[in-house]
Amino acid sequence: MEHLYKGSELRIKPQGFVEGGQVTFFTVNPKFGTILTATDDEGYMFLSWPHLQYMGRGVLNYKVNNPTTGLDRLITTDYFIDSDLEVSDTETLGNVSDRIENTVSGKLSEKIKEGIDNVTRSAQEQVDSASNRIKELGTTFSTTITTLGKSVDSALDEVNTKVTQKLGTVDNRLTEIQADLTTKCPYVGGDYYVYNYDRTTGTTKKTSLYVKGQDGRNGIDGRSKEVRHNPTETDVTIRSGEFHVWEEVESLNINLQPDPNSPFLDEYGFRFKTGTTAPRLSLPSNIKLPRTFIILPNHIYTVTIIGTVLEFGSQTL
Repeated sequence: MEHLYKGSELRIKPQGFVEGGQVTFFTVNPKFGTILTATDDEGYMFLSWPHLQYMGRGVLNYKVNNPTTGLDRLITTDYFIDSDLEVSDTETLGNVSDRIENTVSGKLSEKIKEGIDNVTRSAQEQVDSASNRIKELGTTFSTTITTLGKSVDSALDEVNTKVTQKLGTVDNRLTEIQADLTTKCPYVGGDYYVYNYDRTTGTTKKTSLYVKGQDGRNGIDGRSKEVRHNPTETDVTIRSGEFHVWEEVESLNINLQPDPNSPFLDEYGFRFKTGTTAPRLSLPSNIKLPRTFIILPNHIYTVTIIGTVLEFGSQTL
């Protein structure tokens, strides 16, 4: 796997992209990814280091959405982004902004403290050296001692002046960075669309990410409708916008029913527990399963199917 470090750039050809669609590049959380809608003459898309850095540390993935053809893809690449920012799959915009600010402020504080310690140590070494020299010369060189003492005091005063000036410069830079964090981080506008700062043009641009949810009525948008089952109800059809829940089951035969009248992408969800014997799970043949999707005994599984792509999480009981 190729690691992408600070200053790296990436030119990548997204698989299955069709003109008129869009590609979301991300590591862990798509909300903090970069959305591109056009390629160059050879079919490549370009990602600069700022694009890569603010996706957060992790393996680079991308989602291809083709509204005109309906053929969507989720691709995991062989690139690992070595960003100093870590984002979880449940992170919010505010948390990431606070983390960036804390990281920058913390690193600057460490540099300031290190600089002050070095200056203080050097000054103390000069004072100690001068004191030892004074003791060796004795009272005969009292005039020299006085002159040397004044020289040391003058040097300390100069050092203190420079430190004070440097701290003022650092404070000003911190103020500038805090202003940048306020104006250059992603934010949600009054129209509920996410806005990203374009460092190339120095302007803020509106993205296609819309974050205002609905109340979940009709199971079309917003929260999913929860449906609970008895352990014997194992042959079930899940409609788009529903989330079905089982306790321990021995087998599950699941069919999916899309919503033909909805303008949105179909989404299905379900959760179940396994006992001492792993149950048999049957899904429609067109569902794309990750290679790591293995049903184990004594686990709880949470599954989401968006379109025809299955994602899951598991936890030991």
